[in-house]
Amino acid sequence: AGRRSQCAGRPVAGETVGGIGYCAAYTDGARATDHLEIDDVPGWLGKPDAFVWIGLRMPDRDEMARVAAAFGLHALDVDAIVAPPRRPVIELVDGAIWLSLRTAEYDDRLERLVLGEICVVFGDRFVITVRYGPARPLAGVRRDLEADPRFLRAGVPAVLARIVERIVDDYGPAIDGFESDVLEVEADVFSGSRSRPTERLYRLKREILELLIVTDGLYDPLDRALRADPDFQTPVVHAGFMVVLEQLGR
Repeated sequence: AGRRSQCAGRPVAGETVGGIGYCAAYTDGARATDHLEIDDVPGWLGKPDAFVWIGLRMPDRDEMARVAAAFGLHALDVDAIVAPPRRPVIELVDGAIWLSLRTAEYDDRLERLVLGEICVVFGDRFVITVRYGPARPLAGVRRDLEADPRFLRAGVPAVLARIVERIVDDYGPAIDGFESDVLEVEADVFSGSRSRPTERLYRLKREILELLIVTDGLYDPLDRALRADPDFQTPVVHAGFMVVLEQLGR
């Protein structure tokens, strides 16, 4: 998989690569800081009912090592984070969970699947998100969460639920793009014209198989994440995850 799709390491045009794009603390369902300096993170991690969310965009090794140290993740494989795997995975590190998720969009003009990646490292009091390639920014996810204090009070599980929901939502347009192109090829097959759609059919089939690898591979990491932390059993969060898993199945 991945031979024709755009790789996860390719940056989005016009977007700065590297560095911390977002860092804030949350408490009682609301953002408590406009911007939090990385050196101030340890002071917030011990506060009850508070958590820190930091977002990075394709960091280098030194940047990732600094963030890992601030969050006490001394056993985190920094090299693995800056060069993440190409399939959804889940690992336990220093009492935290590292979840790697694939994003997918469809380039209708090129009839090509465009893959990105979002790594989420989370514990009871923090969420670290790292975006790679064409994975879309998470600013919209943050705005939606901050507009829903009841859900955000669930803390870290609420953040993860909304991130996964956004990623799975984006699979829908990719499927729609495939469907439109398949219908065009189908029309060519039965039109009696002299065009030869075999090569185009083969390319589309290969792209569909690649998307299936991404979607099928997401089930196990999500299921394990749900079972790994009792906080995910909070009714409002658990219900949200169930909706996302059903959507993923469809």
